[in-house]
Amino acid sequence: MGEHRHGRCTDPGARATPPPGRQHHDTEIPYYADLTLGAMAAAHERGYLLLAMPSSMSPWMWLNTPMDGVIHVGPRDDDPVRSILRERGLPMISEGRPPEPHGCDAWVDTDHDAGLRLLLDHLTESGARRIGLSQPLHDDEYPRLIAHAYRSWCDEHGMPTLVEEYASLPDYFTAEQDAVSRLLHRDPRPDAVIGVYSDSGHNILAAARHHGLRRGLLLVAQVAECWAGRHTSVGRTIWAEQPLPD
Repeated sequence: MGEHRHGRCTDPGARATPPPGRQHHDTEIPYYADLTLGAMAAAHERGYLLLAMPSSMSPWMWLNTPMDGVIHVGPRDDDPVRSILRERGLPMISEGRPPEPHGCDAWVDTDHDAGLRLLLDHLTESGARRIGLSQPLHDDEYPRLIAHAYRSWCDEHGMPTLVEEYASLPDYFTAEQDAVSRLLHRDPRPDAVIGVYSDSGHNILAAARHHGLRRGLLLVAQVAECWAGRHTSVGRTIWAEQPLPD
């Protein structure tokens, strides 16, 4: 995650922004659970105490909770917690690129551009020529980086950009299914659809079932818990595991 180089950080805090429309604990989402547990393990190995703190805490708590540094998870455009932490002068590193980074900001992030290009290349190698993107409207940088990488790749390869946006609040499950339905109503219809959240695979499949689709549509959930590929007699098969919905 990152270490502070100036001073001893004996009581760091990890701050998590809830994903859109989710009204349960962050630790119920594998990505945030793995992130939190990994940060705890790294802190404990170094003799530090880590406080896992939700962004929903009151400003008073963020102003007064004792801590020497912060791992800021998922910085957003309208982020009062970030401004409070700056006011306190605490060392801070972000998980994810801040929407409007300052010169002194530090963050750790995935190479979304490289990852999405590999994914799009694989889909075209599998025969896809009309790849759609289900694009959430949310005030963190992740969906924007994905959209930029997608549009750039499409422009470079002469592929159509098929994007349907949806509001991530208050119910991103229904909103994304509606967005995918709009994609599948297009003529000609996309032959592959990309979603960017952990639950996107379920939402895309639900929309496909609603349209009576059982095969002929390549499905990629951008965040899969476990995936791999293998060669078979009919070509290369990609498999992925996702948790079943409650």
